[in-house]
Amino acid sequence: MKKPTRNFDENKLIRYSVLVLFLIPAILWIGLKSPLECAIFASLDDGFYYPKIAQNFLRCGKFTYDNITVTNGFHPLWQITILPLYLVFPGALAGLRAVYILLIIIGLLNTYLYLKICEKLKIGIAGLFIGMFFLFLNFRMFTLWFCLLETSMVLLALQILALSWIKWEGKRNAFIFGLLAGLVFLARTDNVFLLAILGLYISYRTGKQISIRKGVIEVLKYAAGIAVFAVPYLITNLVYFGKILPVSGARKIRLSGEMLSRFPRVIREFVWFWSSRVSYYLGVGNIVLYIIITGIAILAIGAFIILKRKRKLAVSGVITNKLLPFVIGAILHYLFVAHFMPTEAPYSFWYLIQEMAVITFIVVGLITDISNSFPKKIGRLIDVVSIVIVLFLLTAEIVYYPKYIEKRYSEPYDLAEYIKCNTDCDELFTCYDSGRLSYFSERNFIAANGLAGDYELAILASSDSRFENIIYRYGVDWVVLKIEEDKYREFGGSFEYASGVFQLYPGCDCRLVLLRTTDFHHSMIN
Repeated sequence: MKKPTRNFDENKLIRYSVLVLFLIPAILWIGLKSPLECAIFASLDDGFYYPKIAQNFLRCGKFTYDNITVTNGFHPLWQITILPLYLVFPGALAGLRAVYILLIIIGLLNTYLYLKICEKLKIGIAGLFIGMFFLFLNFRMFTLWFCLLETSMVLLALQILALSWIKWEGKRNAFIFGLLAGLVFLARTDNVFLLAILGLYISYRTGKQISIRKGVIEVLKYAAGIAVFAVPYLITNLVYFGKILPVSGARKIRLSGEMLSRFPRVIREFVWFWSSRVSYYLGVGNIVLYIIITGIAILAIGAFIILKRKRKLAVSGVITNKLLPFVIGAILHYLFVAHFMPTEAPYSFWYLIQEMAVITFIVVGLITDISNSFPKKIGRLIDVVSIVIVLFLLTAEIVYYPKYIEKRYSEPYDLAEYIKCNTDCDELFTCYDSGRLSYFSERNFIAANGLAGDYELAILASSDSRFENIIYRYGVDWVVLKIEEDKYREFGGSFEYASGVFQLYPGCDCRLVLLRTTDFHHSMIN
């Protein structure tokens, strides 16, 4: 007699329990904390480009970060989404709180879609909760969804597309599916690899099942749906900037002919990326970390082999088959980022939303198969233990929160307040990472990293003499630098303001300093 599968459909109360699990900490966090503390806890500097551009657009009708250069250095879906918020709440703190509330709403939608996908894929309770913790509820991922970048919107668009694919596999209406894919493109333009794979899959499947002619028609309808959103955006880039790529993408992409020789490094960086996240969360050193990872890997491989021999990879197999285009798309996307944006791959984990989502669903499928391979009572015990572990980890995070905040330096916000109170509003500043400073000081900053300007600024920022170039080209009045302690001691008399010492990363003690451009020396940053 076939043993019943303990899947997520057994008890729909679990769905609402998990939603509450996300809702309570999110609402408490936003409701009890000031927008400033929320920003210190979760936000990344680049994330503040979006609200700053929104404020400037509503003031002058142009997409500009610095009120000088017109920019397309943003992903359009998220940028357009937050514009109405700043129309209603133009103030810095009020607008920021509105954005965080919007992110809670998007987080709830993402959680609901995750649960719906789990339901469709028949994910078990143990896998459901472990996946929930991995994708949403640990500090590293929770801060990712509230970092003010486009990440929450990317996951939302990807999950809508994935749920549509699982339910219909593009068979209902290829044009409508293409419209959803177009939104995925606007959410992050480098999702194009996934969209291409889906198009090939639609064409191949339809051509094989019906006819080649029908396959061509279906893929053209799919492409037309994408074009509704993608073509106006690309034409706008071409007309106003002379290139179809956003300036931020063009600034980061580095073409290289050494793809094969870089492949071992790609693998090492991938392992480092995930191990560093585990190390950060658990607070363990490399030796303990590698023992944990090796043990988990051995258990996972052993479970996979045993289940495969017993032909019990039911859920894992369904996930792999149903989401195969998404798996291939994630692999291609990671190879692209690792090869052509090598400085971003190991550090900028907000690039890897596709990869994290795909890995999550594969892992929860394997956990479900492991649970279902045991007798029913033992499987129930695995479910209960998994829920208890997740609740314990959530409690530990709440207790650990004060220590976590200590790691998040607040010096940029202190400097922003100083600039706001001690400089004229028409003075111009420049800084490499200027998002938080520009937003909270309510001053105009030229982004010396070249990510939030036009192509001319991107070229100036790519030079070793970026600060000199920017100061001369735009008539900058003030420079903000992040300098190490020995440089501070060498040039201490040149600074109008210097923050306290903070640790940028282990072993690197830094200060933020403010100085007049007339006091700037290139040797300060060497």
